[in-house]
Amino acid sequence: MRALNAVIPDSVVWIHTGALADAMNVSLTQLRRDAAVLKELELIRQEETQQRYKGFDRRDSEIMWLFRQLVKERGRTQAINSIHQTVEEFYHHERDR
Repeated sequence: MRALNAVIPDSVVWIHTGALADAMNVSLTQLRRDAAVLKELELIRQEETQQRYKGFDRRDSEIMWLFRQLVKERGRTQAINSIHQTVEEFYHHERDR
């Protein structure tokens, strides 16, 4: 899986909702649906502050990016079923680099 830094530099720590949707090539509505699922799965925080300023921190953006890639590769149901493991493997791999 490609890391988010393939399209958004590591130096960016806050990503506006619109910019993330553009980077992921999805609509704002789709991005919000993805965020709702990931929040329900307790993978992203999307606190009130983030909702008010309409954006995501780097960590939450990375997880949303990974989820969207899984959806494209495996479909939404499989992505939901495998996102926890994918996130764990991704961060384990990133830590080892």
